[in-house]
Amino acid sequence: MATWDGKDSSIIANRFGNVYVKDYMDISGRLFVRRDASLNSRLFVMKDASFMSNVYVDDYLTPNLNFNINGDASLNGRLMVLNDASFMSNIYVDDFLTANLNFRVIGDASLNSNVIVNKDISCNGNISIGRDLIVTGNLAVKNYTTSNIINTTTTNYQLAIIEDLSLNGRLAVSSDTSLNGNLFIAGDISCNGNLNAGRGIFLRDISVNGITIGIGAGNFTNTIFGNLALASNSAGINNTAVGYAALRLNTASDNTACGYNALASNTTGINNTAVGSGALSSNTTGSNNTAIGYNAGSANVDGSFNTYIGYNANANAGNYSYSTAIGANALITGSNQIVLGTSAETVVIPGKIRHATSPLIFYRVSSQTYPANSTTTVVFNSPVDTGVYTNIGYNSSTGVFTNNNPYTVCVSITVSIRINTASTANTGLITSIVSSAYGVVSSNGVYFAPTNGGSCICSATIPLAQNDTFYTTFKNTTAASTSIINETNNTACIMIRVF
Repeated sequence: MATWDGKDSSIIANRFGNVYVKDYMDISGRLFVRRDASLNSRLFVMKDASFMSNVYVDDYLTPNLNFNINGDASLNGRLMVLNDASFMSNIYVDDFLTANLNFRVIGDASLNSNVIVNKDISCNGNISIGRDLIVTGNLAVKNYTTSNIINTTTTNYQLAIIEDLSLNGRLAVSSDTSLNGNLFIAGDISCNGNLNAGRGIFLRDISVNGITIGIGAGNFTNTIFGNLALASNSAGINNTAVGYAALRLNTASDNTACGYNALASNTTGINNTAVGSGALSSNTTGSNNTAIGYNAGSANVDGSFNTYIGYNANANAGNYSYSTAIGANALITGSNQIVLGTSAETVVIPGKIRHATSPLIFYRVSSQTYPANSTTTVVFNSPVDTGVYTNIGYNSSTGVFTNNNPYTVCVSITVSIRINTASTANTGLITSIVSSAYGVVSSNGVYFAPTNGGSCICSATIPLAQNDTFYTTFKNTTAASTSIINETNNTACIMIRVF
């Protein structure tokens, strides 16, 4: 086919401007289109089509094979790809890239600017972020079957959270977590491992494997540290419980327990102090008790105002009050006792011992007749003032007094006896150590008229070791028997003071 010159007006095609081809147009060489080419139907290109300038497509451009663009492709409108689009090299997007369906990147995707995702983004593989990740909204991680790792496998990098982080699920931290500021936790925090806090302020309870620190039982005046410590408390205040099961059953106030099972059984007892493993462990309703030492006062149940100091300082019953046991294994056996050590020990007190107690006073003697020229032991009735703290025993059948203290005491004794007739009678004191009279003040008494009788008075101060005894004798030196007057105002009496 011959070529034509577009300026040659002798050619009919040039004069009319349009060329119509009803069937095929076979061009063995090149086809140059100097201006616009309008195709009402399809343009099939069997081989390569080279466009030196722009190609404008108003509607769809459908390539059956590969569509290769060696240079830049400028798209003023949208590029719609119904099937896969493969990019062997880089793709640069100056503005928005909108994907209505899935956007899959097989290899690396390098983004020098922002990526804005209005909806969900699904990543079956890893996302590596070389710089900061800024999330202005929520970051939801939904994976409840496997671990969610925010970091590299070597945990060499940090996760920095500038503002609030809300976690509806669990946060698992495999290694250390460093908090330079405050950590506020509205609900519970569960730690299966160690929780090391160099300095912390806790506004609510902290419970770690059953250990409660802080407020406890809804009252801010209680201090609790230990598993099951103050576990049953409902209304008690001002309590301190340190140690496993310390004050476990307590519902009362103002108790202090420090040690394993210390005051563990206490329910309504108040003002108790127990320091040591098992101290006051059986106390339930007893109050105002103090126990210091392992197992100290562990037998006390409802006794009050007791003091136990020392290893296993205890009582042989649980209901004594106002007693004190001091020393390892010191054991009280009743109320109102002070026990120092055990019977196997020697008690050394450097200084003077004073018994600041009331004296023993006995009024009247029992009905006795004193034969002529005889010496008879005077038997007194039961004492008016027992003076139990002196620990001086008396046998009302024999008239013998005994020092029941485990140490030596000194006793001051005064005896006053009035007889019914004037005589030369003597009154004396006899001890088990020296069988003779001590300190006879008046051997014959004061003589009166026979109708008024006479009196004999003697006094003595003697030392008494443990189990030593003394008693009073009346010696009638007359030829007739006599008796002691028991009148109300002129009665015979004996007064004993221990110091």
